[in-house]
Amino acid sequence: MGRELGVRYVLEGSVRKAGNRVRIAAQLINGKNGHLVWAERYDRDLEDIFALQDEISKNIVDALKVRLLAKELETITKRGTDNPEAYQIYLMGRSFFNRGHETRNMKAARHLFAKAIEVDPLYARAYAGLADCDSYLLLANDPTATYDNVVANADRALELEPGLADAHASRGIAMFTKGRRDEAEVEFEKALELDPTSFEANFFYGRNCHAQGQFEKARGFYERTIALKPDDYRAWDQLRAVHVSLGQHEEAVESARQCLQRIEKEIAAYPDEPILLCYGGCLLADLGEMEHGAEWASRAAAIAGNDLRVLYNLGCCYAKLGKAEEAMDCLERQASGSPIYVAQTTAWMKKDSDLDSLRNHPRYLALIDRMNAQLGAAKA
Repeated sequence: MGRELGVRYVLEGSVRKAGNRVRIAAQLINGKNGHLVWAERYDRDLEDIFALQDEISKNIVDALKVRLLAKELETITKRGTDNPEAYQIYLMGRSFFNRGHETRNMKAARHLFAKAIEVDPLYARAYAGLADCDSYLLLANDPTATYDNVVANADRALELEPGLADAHASRGIAMFTKGRRDEAEVEFEKALELDPTSFEANFFYGRNCHAQGQFEKARGFYERTIALKPDDYRAWDQLRAVHVSLGQHEEAVESARQCLQRIEKEIAAYPDEPILLCYGGCLLADLGEMEHGAEWASRAAAIAGNDLRVLYNLGCCYAKLGKAEEAMDCLERQASGSPIYVAQTTAWMKKDSDLDSLRNHPRYLALIDRMNAQLGAAKA
């Protein structure tokens, strides 16, 4: 593990809970030679969990015989709340949020972030979590999410904790969703200045560049995103797409292979999630496995319903499989969303390499004209 992650030390252990008591066993291993550096066992009441975390951190530092910089110490000890229940609920919300950005996961995460705020109304990170969830739901055309709520929750997070990188990333995603590219870039820059390891800021900064045709710049952000979270299939898929746009065939094929490995794991865990099947179908087409890709597309179509995000990605899948009419059927159906959804999708379609085979198709040209007219009418 030390070699894989490129780290010098590895911390491992276990946590057991019984009633209001918790037992934690921890040991620090030298990643270079496998030697035990330090080991300890803790038995505590759950009310002392934060103090226990700080104690373990201090013991590890003492074992390593190093002194933390102020910024590093803040990273270890700062959680944004002194309420253990709110903290635990927040972590549960992050677990759903990080599981995959499908609508059901976002709604579960949103519910938990809202519950954390009920427990601690001054919990800034939970407000930023709400903003993130609503941004994703906006992209999925979910009627429960509004742009104003996204901005309000992000602003509330910054009011409670000025300089919170998560909140600036949330504002950036909101601006990206609204198509306000320059303002989104400012927010992402602020987020990354505060926390260069922010997954959301790196990923959506890449998307913001991607949507503007800045493919080389987008590639850099996607590569950073993958370094931060190697198992996230979305970043690998976006990297594949920019490789295609840059004419980097071998790199695109390798990215497709890497992405497919991760998609297959996700599909094994969530076989009824159509968006995964759509992504997988595109990848299989890129790798020349047309029959297998068509099978996945058929499965996705059977359970797609009227989910506009699924229909868009299914249209991409059919386009990659050479099924132009089926692709256009899907793309025309998904063009009935809210003005924010239509604006975002119209801009994205023009740069999405998955749709390159449709650029001169009469139905595609008519659809773009229709979507542009919808946007003009909405502004008027």
